[in-house]
Amino acid sequence: RVADAYARDQTVLRQEARLAARYGEGGRTAARTVCLIVVSFLVCVAGIANAMLMSVLERFREIATMKCLGARNGTIAFLFITESTVVGVVGGIAGVAVGLAMAFARLLAQYGGLVLVRLPGHDVAMIAAGCLACGLFLAMLAAICPARVASRMAPMEAMRIQ
Repeated sequence: RVADAYARDQTVLRQEARLAARYGEGGRTAARTVCLIVVSFLVCVAGIANAMLMSVLERFREIATMKCLGARNGTIAFLFITESTVVGVVGGIAGVAVGLAMAFARLLAQYGGLVLVRLPGHDVAMIAAGCLACGLFLAMLAAICPARVASRMAPMEAMRIQ
């Protein structure tokens, strides 16, 4: 048993040394990676803002009806931000699930059964929660402009549009 544990530890140490030689020591993030993250955030915000703006344009009559019935601008903006938040939560959960599955599959192929023994569950859970929170924040941020457009719409003008 001791020999098996020692062999496993040596395999892990060899893999860590190989990764350190390939990617370098420390937890620094390369400038290229940061640029890719920023671009992906911008694409996320633009995509959600576009979807929410299309949602506003498709619901002119419903928004006008709500305004005629006494809905305040803040209420209408809150509805669209809530809708965007739901989109962000669903997209974040799907993204975290797909990312975890892909990472686990790659680690399983590379390290075999050692993944199950040495998987840092707490760190993975914290990173997944951070990614979910980031997706939620970006979705809410992207909904601000379409929500303002919807809340500032004139009811009579919106009723005339077919």
